[in-house]
Amino acid sequence: MRGSSNCWPTSASATRRWSGFTPGPGRRRPAADGLAAARACVARHGHLAVSSPTTAADGFALGRWLAAQRVRQHTSGHLTRLGRTLTGLDAWWNPPWSVQWQRMWWAARYRLAGLPEGCQWWPGAPETERSMTWLRRPRARRVLLHPGQQQLLDALPQHTGTQTSALTASGRREVSDQAWALICPLMPRQQSAGGRWREHRLLIDGIAHTARTDTPWRDLPAHYGPWQTCYRRYKRWLADGTLHQITALTLPTPDHEWQIAVARRLHRGS
Repeated sequence: MRGSSNCWPTSASATRRWSGFTPGPGRRRPAADGLAAARACVARHGHLAVSSPTTAADGFALGRWLAAQRVRQHTSGHLTRLGRTLTGLDAWWNPPWSVQWQRMWWAARYRLAGLPEGCQWWPGAPETERSMTWLRRPRARRVLLHPGQQQLLDALPQHTGTQTSALTASGRREVSDQAWALICPLMPRQQSAGGRWREHRLLIDGIAHTARTDTPWRDLPAHYGPWQTCYRRYKRWLADGTLHQITALTLPTPDHEWQIAVARRLHRGS
């Protein structure tokens, strides 16, 4: 007679083969780790539009894990049980467009409407000016966007256009008067008043703005002049070393942000 002991695996290795899961001391399954990190991210920042390098507070590779789940969702062709759980946390965790676009949309939304109660900005989150500068572009190209993107843009507060205009028409100086006094002697000799060159300081302001907001040249606000002019001057001053001299100066504290951003852009070569 065959004993009941033959019906189930008796060794630890057989148990692992039977269940397909190897438990470890104090260790949860990857899905459980990922969901815990995802819930913490939503509670902390309000969304799951995170990039691959993003890690949770406990070191869990949340961005990489979410990227893998997005691939699995696209491959399966339907919403899995895990996918439904993530959708319940953030309906746009797996958008049919880039996650970067979705993250910028969240930034624009929160800059306009304020952060949800209990949430805080994520590391490297775009500031208000950068968010509004970015928002101008998808709004201008709305008819070319995915219907879902159009709906998201329409869901933003209706005063978006007014706020954007106020920001781009402010004419604020990026470079302080104290910093300009140090920079001015480094600038190449400007042509006479009858020349076609624009004021050096205005273009330095435009370069500083583009670097600080990390936006494309074509999104340069109109009060800095044509973006093509600013870009050409940037390339000229990059080639002759003027910009490298500017980033090497010891400038006042209020100018450190744009100076570091310009140095970073020079390092990228963009």
